[in-house]
This record gives sequence, structure tokens and C-alpha cells, in this order.
Amino acid sequence: EMDDVRMHGTVIDRKNQRVRCKYCNKDMRGITRLKYHLACIRGDVAPCQEVPLDVKAQMGVLIREGRQRLKSKSGKLESSRLLRGRNNSTKSVKAFPVSCKDTQAAEVMEQKVVNLSPN
Repeated sequence: EMDDVRMHGTVIDRKNQRVRCKYCNKDMRGITRLKYHLACIRGDVAPCQEVPLDVKAQMGVLIREGRQRLKSKSGKLESSRLLRGRNNSTKSVKAFPVSCKDTQAAEVMEQKVVNLSPN
């Protein structure tokens, strides 16, 4: 999973966990934020405007799988830090917000994720 994410970003500072998106050159802290950036999920990082749809869908799948693993381990997905936004609210995050380039792209991406999911 980490190798999948690292293909789309460059580590620029290991000590401070800084990574740079290979598509838009935006710097951020941590692999998790890079995944959310590439999946166009708003929160602690702005969505990438240059990411290809297949990469966006792949990152969405990785995030959803991570949430499922967390849910199966703890049984309390609502209290997980993955769902906490900037204000520490427990409001769940849409997997593919309309704020991505456009609604049609979001629909295509959602369909790709459905086709890629193991269930």
C-alpha cells in the first residue's frame, strides 16, 4: 500500500515527513495527507487538480480499505482520526466530493472504485 502511494509523491524531508505530489508539486506532511490530496478529499489538505482519474480512484480505494481495517479492529469507525476533519468533528467524509474537477469525473471515479473493490 505505501509503495502505491509513494509512486505518486516524493519524500523531500524524512525527518519532518514532508512529501511532494508528483502531479502538482504541492508539499504536505505525511503519506496519509498525500493519499487524501490525490483522492480529492478535502480536510487537512487541498485536492490535487492535476491527478489522473485512475490514481484518484486508486487512492480512494486505499482510504476506504484503511477505514474498513480500522473498523474491524476497533468497531468504532466514527471515533477514528481518519474521519476527523480540521475542527476535530466526527462528520464523515465523502469518498469523492463534487469539489473534484467536475461531477462527471467524480462519477467516473466512483464507478472505477466500485469495479476495483474486492466486495
